[in-house]
Amino acid sequence: MNYVRLVSYCKTLPHAVSEKKWKNTLVFSVHKKMFALFLLDERDKPTELWCKVDDELFLSYTDQPGIRPAPYLARAKWVAMESNAMTDAMAREVLKRAREIIFMNLPKRIQNELHAKEI
Repeated sequence: MNYVRLVSYCKTLPHAVSEKKWKNTLVFSVHKKMFALFLLDERDKPTELWCKVDDELFLSYTDQPGIRPAPYLARAKWVAMESNAMTDAMAREVLKRAREIIFMNLPKRIQNELHAKEI
């Protein structure tokens, strides 16, 4: 996976907002709810990707080489992925789904407000 390209992809997802937090983390969220984060090195280059996955798929993801439960976030079904864990295309699908999971768990009122901003 090319983390720089994946950061650019996350910026194109509907309602996605990025913010640098905790000194070395680029966080992507929808309405203040995180769906993905990139750990950054001292030059702000992404070195690892963590994201939300479907609860029922969590164990199948973590059984794959290069993917492990994300520290601190595993109980919320987040995974940490190394750069060799999957292709860019696969990672884009995982990130797209991560955003969808978070969006679907927002209150309906918020979902409707965000949809209305699209029009």
